Amino acid sequence: ATRLNDIIEIISVREINDLAGNDYQLRKFLSRWLLDSVETCRRTVVDAIHKLNNLLFVYKEQRKLGRLIDTFYRTYQKNPGYRPADYSELNKIPEVFNQVDPIEMSGHANIEDPAQELTLMDIIDGLRKELPDIEEADPSSTIEVMPDQPPIKQTLPPLSQAVEDFYLKVIETNQQQSALQCVPSIDVEPDMEIWLYAVISRFNHMDQSERALFNIEYLQETDPVFNGRSLVQDVHVSMAP
Repeated sequence: ATRLNDIIEIISVREINDLAGNDYQLRKFLSRWLLDSVETCRRTVVDAIHKLNNLLFVYKEQRKLGRLIDTFYRTYQKNPGYRPADYSELNKIPEVFNQVDPIEMSGHANIEDPAQELTLMDIIDGLRKELPDIEEADPSSTIEVMPDQPPIKQTLPPLSQAVEDFYLKVIETNQQQSALQCVPSIDVEPDMEIWLYAVISRFNHMDQSERALFNIEYLQETDPVFNGRSLVQDVHVSMAP
């Protein structure tokens, strides 16, 4: 199992992408289906090791009980009239029988004893009745006001930034842009389907006023296997008239 895990760790996603090159189908097979199969193998190996550890634990417990039974059996074979001593008559109980947890002593109020009510009243009378003083702020102390700091600019993930750049290019050029021709580098997103889905998802999550600025068109073809389903091949985005 360890040797198999070491072999799985050798697989590199970057080397797979370099091996696929510009072949989209090969890259899809290597980066998705092959890695999914490798991950399935990894989970299967981990589950098998876990089950094997459980079986070994049960096996060790059974061997321990077997040795204990074998010891008793040999003792009775050597001494046919052997009888274990009554441990309850011993001055000190052996540890093998003394497995009871000690009882923790705790006190509880006896609501049936009126004398304890008087004791409780004495305790309450001794409690502090005045409220604690509220500390007032010293008027001589000054409060330093820190100057306003410029807002921290949060950087977007590479894929989200690539989608934003794509829509900005549509605005700057005022021309129709193809998502297939503006696909980012393989370091940003190696899967073409995820890139097209990201462009469509960004348009669907725009505000109504922002969405009115763009027109989106899907270049799609009918699925050869499932009826009523279309496969998007490219996305064209342009400025609304």
